[in-house]
Amino acid sequence: MFERVDDRVSVIFSPEERSLLGQIPDLLDNVTEENDPGFAVLHRPLYPDDPDSSAELAGLIDRDLQRERDRDRSVISRIASGERTVSNQDARRFLRSINEARIVLAARAGAFEVDASWEQNISTEPALAAVAWLGYVQGELIEALSDDR
Repeated sequence: MFERVDDRVSVIFSPEERSLLGQIPDLLDNVTEENDPGFAVLHRPLYPDDPDSSAELAGLIDRDLQRERDRDRSVISRIASGERTVSNQDARRFLRSINEARIVLAARAGAFEVDASWEQNISTEPALAAVAWLGYVQGELIEALSDDR
């Protein structure tokens, strides 16, 4: 799936996997409603006990955070479109987007509201199957980035 060579990472996905990856930017771009469980996990208060400070800090960093998230998601789009080699930095951007997609999907499926038994529903819940597959992808990329070559 991934192989690191110097400062580059080779990316190998099937057309079906690329199709799934191609859905991630839209998924994340559409997390805009405050009542969406995915919104709650992506926009946690920075100071849970101090809403005013949280709002102030969010106002200072939200624009930069969104710009970085857009850059991260562009890497997913490029890989979904067929790009087969990315820089280590872009691989890390890919990793961040995969992580965001996993937590949004898991939150929407209620996986944070139950114990680890959610894994038993992977075969019947497509969102949970996606969470599991993205976790596998994440682990493979972390391993590739950790290789000392």
